[in-house]
Amino acid sequence: MVMAPISGMKSYGQTAVGRRIICRMAKTTITVITDDLDGSADAQTYSFAWQGIAYTIDLSNQNFKAFDELLQPYLKVATKVSRPERTSTPRSGRDSRVSLADVRAWANENGFQIPEGGPVTADVLSAFGAR
Repeated sequence: MVMAPISGMKSYGQTAVGRRIICRMAKTTITVITDDLDGSADAQTYSFAWQGIAYTIDLSNQNFKAFDELLQPYLKVATKVSRPERTSTPRSGRDSRVSLADVRAWANENGFQIPEGGPVTADVLSAFGAR
């Protein structure tokens, strides 16, 4: 099989193979994190929790310092709490011996839409358990 460049096509590594055209392209994705308060560049993502709800916020160094200074008096007198230990019981309460492959097969046969490799939702698990 002879591969030859396509005349007039000089970008992206396009090559003719027989009668087919093969295109090779590179993709670069750049993620720029900007400050959620003022839109400035070079921010970082910070996590915190308040009243049982976890949050993330993107802050520049300047805004993080201001946030940190506001919290310091409270953090100095607060008690650190570690994450609760996980129990061996699955959170959904379902039998851990149930095969997700069986659930997926049953769900597809019964009209539930589950993308291949996608998560099995709680409503599908519930319906499977109630069958």
